[in-house]
Amino acid sequence: MGLKRLYRLSKEDIEVLIKQQKSLNSSHFTAKMAISDSREGIKVAFIASKKIFTTAILRNKAKRRAREVFRKVLPEIGLIKAIFILRKSILDAKIADLSADFAKACAIIGRK
Repeated sequence: MGLKRLYRLSKEDIEVLIKQQKSLNSSHFTAKMAISDSREGIKVAFIASKKIFTTAILRNKAKRRAREVFRKVLPEIGLIKAIFILRKSILDAKIADLSADFAKACAIIGRK
């Protein structure tokens, strides 16, 4: 199941976030984040590159796992706009580890 439209970034927002210099690296993803306006709420996008995930099955699995973790940590995170560029290790990682990484990344950007 995909993300609700409420939580999806627009193409314009994705382009702006990709160009920005601030990023946060984790063992499972690279995050490009910014603090969101209160009226916009939380907006995210997940990118699984064809170069890293060679088949559509792997890309879809990686994005499904990321969305599942995002839904679990949603109550804990502040108002952010974020792009998560997924790494191959997300396929083998435990959900608890992914949840901790996502929550940590969102907390760091929330403090900035």
